[in-house]
Amino acid sequence: MSTSPIQDAASSSNPIHPVTHPDIQQIRKLCPRFRVLIMGRANAGKTTIVQKVCKVGPEAKPVMYSENGFRVCILATRGKHDINDQITYENSNFVFHDSRGFESASIKELEKVKKFMDAHSDPREPLRTRLHVIWYVYCIPVDNTRPVSAAELSFFSYPTGYAPVIVVFTKFDAQISMAYAKCKNKFLPEESHKAWTEAEGIARDTLENIYWPLLQQTLYPPKTYVCLQDMQDPQSNCLELIETTAGTLELGDLHNLFITVQQNVQLSVKNVLQ
Repeated sequence: MSTSPIQDAASSSNPIHPVTHPDIQQIRKLCPRFRVLIMGRANAGKTTIVQKVCKVGPEAKPVMYSENGFRVCILATRGKHDINDQITYENSNFVFHDSRGFESASIKELEKVKKFMDAHSDPREPLRTRLHVIWYVYCIPVDNTRPVSAAELSFFSYPTGYAPVIVVFTKFDAQISMAYAKCKNKFLPEESHKAWTEAEGIARDTLENIYWPLLQQTLYPPKTYVCLQDMQDPQSNCLELIETTAGTLELGDLHNLFITVQQNVQLSVKNVLQ
């Protein structure tokens, strides 16, 4: 797969993160962008995650490149979907591939994802063309007792190569609000903060005792998970996802690449000092 147009543009228009040393600079020359497969159903929060990771607002327009690295008119692709398309934003060194997730009869989509991962998981291929991490975005339903469908679990029956899978549970605040509605009557009005604390504990227990065990029982379980909430708040960020991703990647070239690509200076300094 040739992706040089998008990658050459990244290396020339975006300066290397100031917290670097010669080895990391060499890595960035060989692989200017960090490649993420972000998966999940519509309205799960994928777009918001991508925008916050790239540090752009909801008004920002994404930039799309074809499989061969040439810029694509997004208007021309409306209504179409191709996992091979490379999505990014101006001045970002992340590149994303989008999978729509798996509905009850989405065998074709699963096959597309398998084919994509096979093409980008060969360790003999250059780091710049490989898939680096998978973010599986799952919105916990508040009006449905079905934890995770068989179609969604089917993804975890297939190996992902060297790309670790991190499950991203979104709209976790809705789970807390639902738990709060059930437990608030146990507290006095002036003790609402205690009710909210208990509600968050109940929501986390539900996730850890129902949802996470289902995923851990699969043939190729995810490495870990994060819970995101308040994502509609302009001041919120995906720092927990960034830190978890950094902690999941094995130390080496890929870990160093991620540290320089993400835009949290504190995390960069912390890793350089280690």
